[in-house]
Amino acid sequence: MSKEHQFCSVCINPSNLGIINPETGRELVFYQHKEGAIICDICSRMFKDYSLPERAWFDNEFEEFLQANKRILFAYSGGLDSTVVLSKLSPICRKRGIELLTFTINTSVKGQVAKNNIKNVLSYLGILENHFYRDIDGTVHNHPKIIDLVDKPATTLEIYRKCREKNILPCGPICNAMMDGIYREIMAELDFDTLVTGGDTPKKNTLQKYSLYWKKSSGITIFRGGYAFGLSKDINRRYVVDNNIPWIDPRCGGYDTDCLIPGVFFSDGLDNNAQQDLETVIEKYPIILEYLSERVRFGVIDRNEAIERLTKVDIADQSCYLELLTILENKE
Repeated sequence: MSKEHQFCSVCINPSNLGIINPETGRELVFYQHKEGAIICDICSRMFKDYSLPERAWFDNEFEEFLQANKRILFAYSGGLDSTVVLSKLSPICRKRGIELLTFTINTSVKGQVAKNNIKNVLSYLGILENHFYRDIDGTVHNHPKIIDLVDKPATTLEIYRKCREKNILPCGPICNAMMDGIYREIMAELDFDTLVTGGDTPKKNTLQKYSLYWKKSSGITIFRGGYAFGLSKDINRRYVVDNNIPWIDPRCGGYDTDCLIPGVFFSDGLDNNAQQDLETVIEKYPIILEYLSERVRFGVIDRNEAIERLTKVDIADQSCYLELLTILENKE
């Protein structure tokens, strides 16, 4: 693959495949960089406009956040990134006298392994009593994106069923249309203006500079905990082992380690064949390239690992596949 395609030397966006720039909606432009290497427009502008601060800037942002808050609300998914962030954040809050509240949104498509991870990790950290679930499998969503998909307001499970029927991956805009509204409700109920997550990359703020604060178009503000701690996938995998964190990889595939949806949908869309050519992956699931490129750009995923994952898609194992099918087909 590396002989057939040339990749951006900073991230892994491939040239000559008509990649769409998610920031502009137009075809991604590439430039000659150095020693025959190329650089995509996203990475080029990041350096030209100095929108990515030095690491010390993010460290200071994190420290100021901790100093400014006596209460912190953390959205705990139960995935690897979220688990490591919570494991690091919990003792800091305890030491500084910060009240740490955690919650998990139960969409009914988290596998049993992920649910066990949530309980075991919270118990291990001694914060189980500060956690609650918000069940939304029967919640009716009326966001315009949901209406466009289902032709009417629909419950969470109805949305997932419709997505599988139409072979549409619900990750991204559809998921955000559901989750952001629930986040907003919880934040309002508990009087929080910022929600901490395991987010592992910075996002551009209103000044178009990369920041730990992500003001979403839905109006909520997310604080990117994974990048605050300077974490990477390799660091996270080692951390749970070295610190005996009771977290088990659920092998659900996709780019999540808590949700059954992506890995199963990839399996369906790719005929249960993980090995694919690059063009097929980008045509069917451009979100895979966007996800990997962003994380290589910010040092979260190893470059060679990411390039390999572009053509060896992480599909769900059989047990996770059957678990999701049972949920979607039987639960009313």
